[in-house]
Amino acid sequence: MEALYLLTNFINDIFIKSLFISILSIILVGKVFKADNRNAFIITKVIILIYAALNTICYIAVYFSPAAMESFVARATGPYRSAFYLMLVPNTLLPLSLLFKRLGRNKYVLLILSVLMNIGWIFELLTIYSTDMHRDYAATRLSFNPLWFILLNGIFIGSVIYAVGRAFKNKAPNIDPQIS
Repeated sequence: MEALYLLTNFINDIFIKSLFISILSIILVGKVFKADNRNAFIITKVIILIYAALNTICYIAVYFSPAAMESFVARATGPYRSAFYLMLVPNTLLPLSLLFKRLGRNKYVLLILSVLMNIGWIFELLTIYSTDMHRDYAATRLSFNPLWFILLNGIFIGSVIYAVGRAFKNKAPNIDPQIS
């Protein structure tokens, strides 16, 4: 259980938090170079599906641990249950919709899904930002250092996914006649 939780958090920290920037960079590179980036979106889809499956397995495993089950029930029935479900459903169940071929091929569905998967984190960020603004901490410290990391990580991960997708590009046979 502990290893599964660590693996899920690792994938979340490396890929999922910067997924929106990664998908945007893949779309922009595809538009600028007029290149086929379908393989890059297939890789992104697989990463999202693996994360969703691991997340679902984590929530199923909670059922078998009494302490974790008590914590889950407290969050699911507590005063902030609507926020809990707002974060749980897009992060765990909505990515499974990519199993449908038509949805899994659309890059804009992936883009919207990446925002929805991070909706809890985005709300938390906005809350921290507004609290810093009202307490006047914004002028004394840089509270958005993690945003730079996420931006750079998103661009880096997007370029790696794009490069791997281009490396495994489907090569059509050369059917042009030889000119001698």
